[in-house]
Amino acid sequence: MNKSNKIIKKLLNEVDELEQQLLKELKPDRDEVVVTSDTWRDSIITDDELVDLFQSLADLHLLKNRITGTYSDIQTQLAEFVGHTAEPILCEGASIEIKSGAPRKSWDHDSLKKDVAQRIYESSVDIETGEVKKTSREMMEEILKYGAVSYWRVGELKKLDIDADEYCEVGPSKKSVIVRRDK
Repeated sequence: MNKSNKIIKKLLNEVDELEQQLLKELKPDRDEVVVTSDTWRDSIITDDELVDLFQSLADLHLLKNRITGTYSDIQTQLAEFVGHTAEPILCEGASIEIKSGAPRKSWDHDSLKKDVAQRIYESSVDIETGEVKKTSREMMEEILKYGAVSYWRVGELKKLDIDADEYCEVGPSKKSVIVRRDK
């Protein structure tokens, strides 16, 4: 285990301690007090304790931003170094994949939904007989394979030979590291 791994393991242990301590400070053991929404602040936390807890929150926010920045930097460097991974990389308690994808925005939803509907309709027509094999309901339900409420499913659109990039602005490609932790 290298030095950075040791530091991270130590920090994780300290975060566990910190979490327990903050919960203890937020919910002190004062069983004798009946707490209502009107009396919780006065009966549980003093003004000084409240200020301390808000300071802890502010410091945690700073820590979160620093960790997020560090994580992003390491993620970018490792993704560039390793490139795309076909198989997940197995680590202690996690599997890691590196995938590429580009941000898409400013979608032309109207044109895309018309083209998707047309392709679904065409795929339901028997080429030999011209008979429509799917009901209107089945075709409408099928459209949800290709689009969701807030985004279009690029992989599914490819199956219809539709290039999503023709319907939106595409930003520069970015590699993402996906970490799946065991419970």
